[in-house]
Amino acid sequence: MIKITAGSSVRILGQLGMDLTRPSLGVAPNVTFAFELVNPVSADSSGFVVALAGSQVQTRQAVIVDAPSGEAAYVLTGADTMTPGRYRAQFQVTSGSGTIYFPAQGWLWFTVEEFLAPTTYSALVDFYEPVRAIMGDFRRPFKFEDAALAGVLRTMVRTGKIGPRYMISPDALSVLPAVTRVKDFAGLTYWSARTLLGPQLRGESWATRGLKVRRNDQRDFLFELENILYDIENPCQLVSFQSYYSWVNSLAGINVWGLMTEMKVEGPVATAIIGTGGIQINTT
Repeated sequence: MIKITAGSSVRILGQLGMDLTRPSLGVAPNVTFAFELVNPVSADSSGFVVALAGSQVQTRQAVIVDAPSGEAAYVLTGADTMTPGRYRAQFQVTSGSGTIYFPAQGWLWFTVEEFLAPTTYSALVDFYEPVRAIMGDFRRPFKFEDAALAGVLRTMVRTGKIGPRYMISPDALSVLPAVTRVKDFAGLTYWSARTLLGPQLRGESWATRGLKVRRNDQRDFLFELENILYDIENPCQLVSFQSYYSWVNSLAGINVWGLMTEMKVEGPVATAIIGTGGIQINTT
């Protein structure tokens, strides 16, 4: 099943399994591509039954890509894919011998899906749910009020936690421009959660002779948040280095291993004999 976005163009290639140049065809073959929208009407044991409307069959001129191997193709244009739905199609080869269909049994299927604009987040309220999800704040009344979340989100944007390109709108209710990159969305969400967690890190503990209890200790959660933020802001730290040694050398700007390693050589370890016959190396 081929999935196509409505209004886009896609090349459909068919391996027809026949020589489109052979003399037995009588005349030069004409290859077309026929397709129609099918509409599910009721479900059955196989999944659904389709009702076909013959008036919707559309036939387009295809091109022969490789005649000896029987390859043909048709490019579905934006006009062909304007209507979302499920389509069946086939190549038709017409010559002096009649019409041959590919595939001989069954159909080529493709689905046209409605175009969905990229997800954007602009209003501060768009971030309330993901921040609460990270903090585990699910029960009403919420632990973090909307005003608290809005204040933290505004602070994170204004302090540049997701970069200098973002700012708060004049009405203080939105982020400008809209956040479309996953990295920026994750950064703002996790930084807000990290800031909300800060004042709540202090836990409580008490102990008796046979019992020790610790409650509300969120240091492990803080550590996890900070690791996630580090990965978001510093992706693939060693991606441009061939090894850990070259990374350390780049940080110091000098050959750390050469300066900090004491080399001892016991020799001689080999004898070199140079003559008209070349160089001979004898190891001891």
